Amino acid sequence: MRTYVLNYFKNGKTLYPKMDMNTAEFIHDNQEFSLDEYFLNGNHGRIYSRYRLHTRDAYHFYDTMEYDIKCPHCGDVLRLCGNPLDLHEHGLYRCRRCDEGRR
Repeated sequence: MRTYVLNYFKNGKTLYPKMDMNTAEFIHDNQEFSLDEYFLNGNHGRIYSRYRLHTRDAYHFYDTMEYDIKCPHCGDVLRLCGNPLDLHEHGLYRCRRCDEGRR
């Protein structure tokens, strides 16, 4: 698992990931928004990345839907593909461009 810090730029509704060398626990405790990357095994030996949005403070799921989150690898906007777990672990996201490029 990798953890990225999410920064605001321009309109405040777009979140850009930045790699950080701190531990996931430190980032979760000290950053308002962060993104955890998970690796999943797909069909025919493919490996896919999935991302879960984490918030330091409690947010309702619908409050996090207003943000566009950029992919850490290609910069495309991530798409929601899974439900939130609780008030800190929000939706699961995927990058369509990266998934299609790994065929």
